[in-house]
Amino acid sequence: LASEEEVIACPSGQGGLMVARLVEEVIRPLASLSREGAGILMAVASMDEEKILVGWENGEVVVWQWRSNEEKAMVDLHSKVGTVMALTWDFAKQRGVVVGSEARVVVVDDHLQVLGEREVVNAGMGSALVREDSTIMVTGGWDSRVRVFSWKNPAKLKPIAVLDFHTEAVEAMAFSKGRLEVGRLPGKRLIAAGGKDGKVSLWDIYSDA
Repeated sequence: LASEEEVIACPSGQGGLMVARLVEEVIRPLASLSREGAGILMAVASMDEEKILVGWENGEVVVWQWRSNEEKAMVDLHSKVGTVMALTWDFAKQRGVVVGSEARVVVVDDHLQVLGEREVVNAGMGSALVREDSTIMVTGGWDSRVRVFSWKNPAKLKPIAVLDFHTEAVEAMAFSKGRLEVGRLPGKRLIAAGGKDGKVSLWDIYSDA
């Protein structure tokens, strides 16, 4: 979580979420969230020091204010994304992305109003990330492809590239923190993608965006 405290959010049981404080080697629970009938907790993203974006197996997405233990907003996105597989939140633009087992990327605001949608060719996306400069957003697909979208206008979610290297599902992604200062690609911003095929790919794309 984005906080000066040593606070973590972690799964609790099959379908719950717990926020806890780390005190030396002791975990002290502060608040917990669960939803009856929602299934397995699938994805979590920090929105700020107090709010967390949470997604479940049945397609429900919640904004949870953990300090007061309140659900501030809820939306059922099962008809659009199926089972929620990944969430990401852009602190600068106050916009989020929800992806899942279906072939659709959904953009939401902090009240979980759907602002934009984009269909992709093949169903299933297991990861989504917004780059820290808020210019591009990427998804990792079950079809082995990394898709790059413009994030300059999140509601439009304009597709700008499809990166094809892996032979199985892309299950994890990360952006380099800012521009590289050392190594073979100084000044570049990289995307790292890890696939079910056991391979990790590095991509230099739109570093000057």
